[in-house]
This record gives sequence, structure tokens and C-alpha cells, in this order.
Amino acid sequence: MANPKHLLKLKEGIEAWNTWRKGNPYIFPDLRWANLRLADLGEADLRWADLRSADLRMASLKKANLIGVDFRRALLEKANLIAANLIGANLSGAGLQEARLFGADLRGVNLRSANLSRADLRRVRNVTLKQLSKEVKLNGAELDPDLIDKLKKLYPHLCENLRTKKGKRPTQQCRHCTTEQRTTREDIEDGNPINLQRQEAD
Repeated sequence: MANPKHLLKLKEGIEAWNTWRKGNPYIFPDLRWANLRLADLGEADLRWADLRSADLRMASLKKANLIGVDFRRALLEKANLIAANLIGANLSGAGLQEARLFGADLRGVNLRSANLSRADLRRVRNVTLKQLSKEVKLNGAELDPDLIDKLKKLYPHLCENLRTKKGKRPTQQCRHCTTEQRTTREDIEDGNPINLQRQEAD
């Protein structure tokens, strides 16, 4: 579970949080299982934080410093990660459905078994085909044309079966493959977020 002191510090706002991080560079924030849904964490210094299994659905992490963050099994559905620095982060098993990673730096990021279905991966920096070949789900993801062409030639297996919300398996044409694939999606239980919310867009 998350460290209560770290969560309380985060509730004070990004400016206070970043000042605390600057004064305590050797403390690695423990935010495991934290409910940060809808949280506004734009430009936050979260370097080397432990966010395993945290709920960050629809959270804003725009331009955040996420170097070395452990996001294993975290929920990042519809999260805003535009221009975020994710160098060396671990996103293994993370749910990033419909997440916005436009312009994010993915150098050395572990994407094994991550779900990037319908995610915006345009203009991502320093991503390799090898990273995207580790059982990553890319059904319906938006990618730059040159990357799409390479993936279609070398890793056509990337569009794999997922689950539908009702447990069905409807056939759907994958946007980036020439063969029919089946698309699915998992339900995620709701929780009570900490007081760092933004208003949901209408």
C-alpha cells in the first residue's frame, strides 16, 4: 500500500510536491495502489516512484518527469502522458487503453504485456520495434506511418485478441493489420480518488 505521508504531500499540490522532492532526492515515493484517478499531476517530479497497481485512469501526467517509475499493472486508461519523460520506466502489464502518449520519450521503457489499445503513440520518441514486440497490445492504436509499416512487416502478431466488456469476442478489422483480429476490453472497478481531481471533459 502507498505511504500515507507521501500521499498527503502529493495532496498539497504539484509545487509543494516538487519542492519536497528537490529537498529529498534520495526518498523514492511509495504510491503503490494509490487512487489517483483524475488527478492533475502535470509536470510533477515522480522520478523513481513506485506506482505499482496505482489507479491513474484519466489522470493528467502531461510533461511529468517519470524517469524510472514503476508502473507495473497500473491503470492508466485515458491518461494524459503527452510529452512525458518516461525514460527507463516499467509499464509491464499496465493498462494504457486510449492513453495519450503523443511526443512522450519511451527510451528504455519496459512495455511487456502492456495494453496500448487505441492509445495515441504519434511522435513518441526513442521507441524501438523490439520494445513493441513484447506481447504489447496495439489494437486501434495511432502510430506514425513509418512505424506502422515496419510493424506490419516484422511483427504482424501485435494485434491480438482482447476481451469485450461483456465477455464477447466480436470480430473487428485491426487498423494496422491486413488480417482480421478480435478486440476485447476488461472492466475495471471504480474507486474513490484522493483530492487531486480535474473536471471530466463534457
